[in-house]
Amino acid sequence: MNVEIATNPLEQNHRASDSLRALINALGRLFNRLVAMFLYEVAVDYEGVVVVRHREVIRQQAPGPGVVSYNLFTDRSYRFDLRVAATVVLVNERMVTRDKLEVTVTVSQCGHFENLGDATSYSIKAPYGRSKCGDGQGTRREFLTVVKSIVGMYTLKELILDQKVVEVHLRSNLSSLLLREGYNIQSVYLYIVMSEQLERLLAAPTLQMYNARAEQLAANTDLYVVRSLRDGLKSKLHSMQRREQRRCRARHY
Repeated sequence: MNVEIATNPLEQNHRASDSLRALINALGRLFNRLVAMFLYEVAVDYEGVVVVRHREVIRQQAPGPGVVSYNLFTDRSYRFDLRVAATVVLVNERMVTRDKLEVTVTVSQCGHFENLGDATSYSIKAPYGRSKCGDGQGTRREFLTVVKSIVGMYTLKELILDQKVVEVHLRSNLSSLLLREGYNIQSVYLYIVMSEQLERLLAAPTLQMYNARAEQLAANTDLYVVRSLRDGLKSKLHSMQRREQRRCRARHY
Protein backbone atom coordinates (compact mmCIF):
# COMPACT_ATOMS: atom_id res chain seq x y z
CA MET A 1 0.00 0.00 0.00
CA ASN A 2 2.78 2.40 0.90
CA VAL A 3 4.46 1.89 -2.48
CA GLU A 4 1.18 2.42 -4.29
CA ILE A 5 0.48 5.60 -2.37
CA ALA A 6 4.01 6.86 -3.06
CA THR A 7 3.75 6.38 -6.83
CA ASN A 8 0.39 8.07 -7.25
CA PRO A 9 1.72 11.64 -6.89
CA LEU A 10 4.36 10.93 -9.56
CA GLU A 11 1.74 9.59 -11.94
CA GLN A 12 -0.44 12.59 -11.25
CA ASN A 13 2.48 14.93 -11.93
CA HIS A 14 3.22 13.19 -15.24
CA ARG A 15 -0.42 13.39 -16.27
CA ALA A 16 -0.61 17.04 -15.28
CA SER A 17 2.56 17.86 -17.22
CA ASP A 18 1.27 15.97 -20.29
CA SER A 19 -2.04 17.82 -20.11
CA LEU A 20 -0.26 21.14 -19.70
CA ARG A 21 2.02 20.37 -22.65
CA ALA A 22 -0.97 19.43 -24.82
CA LEU A 23 -2.76 22.63 -23.80
CA ILE A 24 0.30 24.75 -24.61
CA ASN A 25 0.65 23.08 -28.02
CA ALA A 26 -3.03 23.65 -28.77
CA LEU A 27 -2.78 27.31 -27.76
CA GLY A 28 0.36 27.66 -29.88
CA ARG A 29 -1.40 26.27 -32.94
CA LEU A 30 -4.36 28.57 -32.34
CA PHE A 31 -2.03 31.55 -31.99
CA ASN A 32 -0.22 30.64 -35.22
CA ARG A 33 -3.53 30.40 -37.03
CA LEU A 34 -4.67 33.79 -35.77
CA VAL A 35 -1.34 35.37 -36.70
CA ALA A 36 -1.53 33.77 -40.15
CA MET A 37 -4.84 35.54 -40.79
CA PHE A 38 -3.02 38.88 -40.65
CA LEU A 39 0.55 38.13 -41.76
CA TYR A 40 0.15 35.45 -44.39
CA GLU A 41 -1.40 35.24 -47.84
CA VAL A 42 -2.38 32.29 -49.99
CA ALA A 43 0.19 31.73 -52.71
CA VAL A 44 -0.17 28.23 -54.14
CA ASP A 45 -2.94 25.64 -54.36
CA TYR A 46 -1.33 22.27 -55.11
CA GLU A 47 -3.11 18.89 -54.91
CA GLY A 48 -5.53 19.83 -52.15
CA VAL A 49 -2.95 21.74 -50.10
CA VAL A 50 -2.94 25.51 -49.78
CA VAL A 51 0.54 26.91 -49.20
CA VAL A 52 0.44 30.24 -47.37
CA ARG A 53 3.52 32.45 -47.66
CA HIS A 54 4.56 35.37 -45.46
CA ARG A 55 3.75 38.79 -46.91
CA GLU A 56 6.86 40.40 -45.46
CA VAL A 57 9.28 38.18 -47.40
CA ILE A 58 10.53 40.31 -50.31
CA ARG A 59 13.66 39.03 -52.04
CA GLN A 60 15.27 42.33 -53.05
CA GLN A 61 18.72 41.47 -51.73
CA ALA A 62 21.35 39.57 -53.69
CA PRO A 63 20.18 36.08 -54.58
CA GLY A 64 21.26 33.39 -52.16
CA PRO A 65 19.98 31.03 -49.47
CA GLY A 66 16.92 32.11 -47.51
CA VAL A 67 14.25 30.69 -45.21
CA VAL A 68 10.54 31.22 -45.86
CA SER A 69 7.95 30.10 -43.33
CA TYR A 70 4.66 28.74 -44.62
CA ASN A 71 1.47 27.08 -43.42
CA LEU A 72 -0.31 24.02 -44.75
CA PHE A 73 -4.08 23.71 -44.63
CA THR A 74 -5.10 20.20 -45.67
CA ASP A 75 -8.75 20.09 -46.71
CA ARG A 76 -9.17 16.36 -46.05
CA SER A 77 -8.44 16.39 -42.33
CA TYR A 78 -9.10 20.11 -41.68
CA ARG A 79 -5.89 20.55 -39.70
CA PHE A 80 -3.58 23.53 -39.51
CA ASP A 81 0.12 22.71 -39.61
CA LEU A 82 3.03 25.14 -39.30
CA ARG A 83 6.19 24.14 -41.14
CA VAL A 84 9.00 25.92 -42.92
CA ALA A 85 10.50 25.93 -46.39
CA ALA A 86 14.10 26.71 -47.25
CA THR A 87 14.44 28.43 -50.62
CA VAL A 88 17.71 28.65 -52.53
CA VAL A 89 18.00 30.81 -55.65
CA LEU A 90 19.88 28.83 -58.28
CA VAL A 91 19.83 31.17 -61.27
CA ASN A 92 19.01 34.87 -61.64
CA GLU A 93 20.07 36.01 -65.11
CA ARG A 94 18.89 37.74 -68.26
CA MET A 95 18.01 35.25 -71.00
CA VAL A 96 16.58 35.25 -74.52
CA THR A 97 13.34 33.46 -75.41
CA ARG A 98 12.60 31.59 -78.63
CA ASP A 99 10.92 34.69 -80.05
CA LYS A 100 14.13 36.70 -79.36
CA LEU A 101 12.82 38.66 -76.36
CA GLU A 102 15.09 39.31 -73.38
CA VAL A 103 13.71 38.48 -69.93
CA THR A 104 15.13 38.13 -66.44
CA VAL A 105 14.70 34.54 -65.31
CA THR A 106 14.95 33.42 -61.68
CA VAL A 107 15.00 29.73 -60.82
CA SER A 108 14.75 28.77 -57.15
CA GLN A 109 14.67 25.40 -55.42
CA CYS A 110 12.56 24.77 -52.32
CA GLY A 111 12.93 22.07 -49.66
CA HIS A 112 10.30 21.44 -46.97
CA PHE A 113 11.25 20.78 -43.34
CA GLU A 114 9.48 19.96 -40.09
CA ASN A 115 11.05 22.77 -38.04
CA LEU A 116 12.77 26.11 -38.45
CA GLY A 117 16.12 24.82 -37.17
CA ASP A 118 16.44 22.18 -39.89
CA ALA A 119 15.43 24.66 -42.60
CA THR A 120 17.87 27.29 -41.35
CA SER A 121 20.68 24.75 -41.21
CA TYR A 122 19.90 23.59 -44.76
CA SER A 123 19.69 27.15 -46.04
CA ILE A 124 23.00 28.21 -44.47
CA LYS A 125 24.86 25.07 -45.50
CA ALA A 126 23.31 24.86 -48.98
CA PRO A 127 26.07 24.77 -51.59
CA TYR A 128 24.85 27.92 -53.33
CA GLY A 129 27.60 29.46 -55.44
CA ARG A 130 30.12 26.76 -54.63
CA SER A 131 30.68 23.13 -55.47
CA LYS A 132 31.82 20.33 -53.21
CA CYS A 133 34.55 19.66 -55.76
CA GLY A 134 35.74 23.22 -56.42
CA ASP A 135 34.87 26.91 -56.38
CA GLY A 136 31.44 26.36 -57.89
CA GLN A 137 32.02 28.33 -61.10
CA GLY A 138 31.81 25.19 -63.22
CA THR A 139 28.55 24.17 -61.56
CA ARG A 140 27.12 27.67 -61.99
CA ARG A 141 27.97 27.59 -65.70
CA GLU A 142 26.28 24.19 -66.00
CA PHE A 143 23.11 25.54 -64.33
CA LEU A 144 23.08 28.57 -66.63
CA THR A 145 23.66 26.48 -69.74
CA VAL A 146 20.78 24.12 -68.93
CA VAL A 147 18.34 26.88 -67.96
CA LYS A 148 19.21 29.07 -70.97
CA SER A 149 18.73 26.17 -73.36
CA ILE A 150 15.30 25.38 -71.87
CA VAL A 151 14.15 29.01 -71.79
CA GLY A 152 15.26 29.34 -75.42
CA MET A 153 12.83 26.57 -76.39
CA TYR A 154 9.77 28.63 -75.35
CA THR A 155 8.28 31.93 -76.42
CA LEU A 156 7.56 34.55 -73.78
CA LYS A 157 3.84 33.77 -73.95
CA GLU A 158 4.53 30.08 -73.36
CA LEU A 159 6.79 30.86 -70.40
CA ILE A 160 3.96 32.84 -68.83
CA LEU A 161 0.94 30.73 -69.72
CA ASP A 162 2.62 27.31 -69.40
CA GLN A 163 4.76 28.06 -66.36
CA LYS A 164 4.09 24.70 -64.66
CA VAL A 165 5.13 22.79 -67.79
CA VAL A 166 8.38 24.76 -67.96
CA GLU A 167 9.05 24.08 -64.26
CA VAL A 168 8.65 20.34 -64.82
CA HIS A 169 11.01 20.60 -67.81
CA LEU A 170 13.56 22.45 -65.67
CA ARG A 171 13.33 20.00 -62.82
CA SER A 172 13.82 16.96 -65.04
CA ASN A 173 16.91 18.49 -66.64
CA LEU A 174 18.39 19.95 -63.44
CA SER A 175 17.77 16.94 -61.18
CA SER A 176 21.16 15.31 -61.73
CA LEU A 177 23.01 18.58 -61.07
CA LEU A 178 20.92 19.31 -57.98
CA LEU A 179 21.48 15.85 -56.53
CA ARG A 180 25.20 16.05 -57.21
CA GLU A 181 25.43 19.35 -55.31
CA GLY A 182 23.38 18.08 -52.36
CA TYR A 183 20.14 19.99 -52.95
CA ASN A 184 16.80 18.65 -51.73
CA ILE A 185 14.91 18.73 -55.05
CA GLN A 186 11.31 18.72 -53.88
CA SER A 187 10.32 21.72 -55.98
CA VAL A 188 11.78 23.96 -58.66
CA TYR A 189 10.13 27.34 -59.29
CA LEU A 190 10.44 29.65 -62.31
CA TYR A 191 9.91 33.42 -62.14
CA ILE A 192 9.74 35.68 -65.21
CA VAL A 193 10.30 39.44 -64.92
CA MET A 194 8.99 41.47 -67.87
CA SER A 195 9.61 45.10 -68.73
CA GLU A 196 6.88 47.44 -69.96
CA GLN A 197 8.34 47.24 -73.47
CA LEU A 198 7.98 43.46 -73.50
CA GLU A 199 4.41 43.74 -72.25
CA ARG A 200 3.57 46.06 -75.14
CA LEU A 201 5.06 43.55 -77.59
CA LEU A 202 2.67 40.87 -76.36
CA ALA A 203 -0.67 40.55 -78.12
CA ALA A 204 -3.56 42.19 -76.29
CA PRO A 205 -5.78 39.06 -76.23
CA THR A 206 -2.96 37.09 -74.63
CA LEU A 207 -2.39 39.76 -71.99
CA GLN A 208 -6.11 39.92 -71.27
CA MET A 209 -6.25 36.15 -71.02
CA TYR A 210 -3.27 36.08 -68.66
CA ASN A 211 -4.64 38.88 -66.46
CA ALA A 212 -8.06 37.24 -66.30
CA ARG A 213 -6.48 33.92 -65.41
CA ALA A 214 -4.36 35.54 -62.68
CA GLU A 215 -7.37 37.34 -61.20
CA GLN A 216 -9.45 34.17 -61.28
CA LEU A 217 -6.66 32.19 -59.63
CA ALA A 218 -6.33 34.81 -56.89
CA ALA A 219 -10.08 34.75 -56.28
CA ASN A 220 -10.13 30.96 -56.20
CA THR A 221 -7.25 30.70 -53.73
CA ASP A 222 -8.75 33.36 -51.46
CA LEU A 223 -11.96 31.33 -51.20
CA TYR A 224 -10.27 27.93 -51.23
CA VAL A 225 -10.50 27.23 -47.50
CA VAL A 226 -14.17 28.21 -47.34
CA ARG A 227 -15.00 26.09 -50.39
CA SER A 228 -13.05 23.14 -49.02
CA LEU A 229 -14.96 23.25 -45.75
CA ARG A 230 -18.25 23.69 -47.59
CA ASP A 231 -17.57 20.77 -49.94
CA GLY A 232 -16.44 18.59 -47.06
CA LEU A 233 -19.63 19.31 -45.13
CA LYS A 234 -21.72 18.65 -48.24
CA SER A 235 -20.08 15.27 -48.83
CA LYS A 236 -20.59 14.30 -45.20
CA LEU A 237 -24.25 15.35 -45.40
CA HIS A 238 -24.76 13.35 -48.62
CA SER A 239 -23.17 10.26 -47.09
CA MET A 240 -25.42 10.58 -44.02
CA GLN A 241 -28.46 10.93 -46.27
CA ARG A 242 -27.46 7.86 -48.29
CA ARG A 243 -26.98 5.81 -45.11
CA GLU A 244 -30.39 6.91 -43.87
CA GLN A 245 -31.99 5.96 -47.20
CA ARG A 246 -30.40 2.51 -47.02
CA ARG A 247 -31.72 2.05 -43.49
CA CYS A 248 -35.21 3.04 -44.60
CA ARG A 249 -35.10 0.54 -47.47
CA ALA A 250 -33.87 -2.18 -45.12
CA ARG A 251 -36.75 -1.50 -42.71
CA HIS A 252 -39.23 -1.49 -45.61
CA TYR A 253 -38.10 -4.91 -46.84
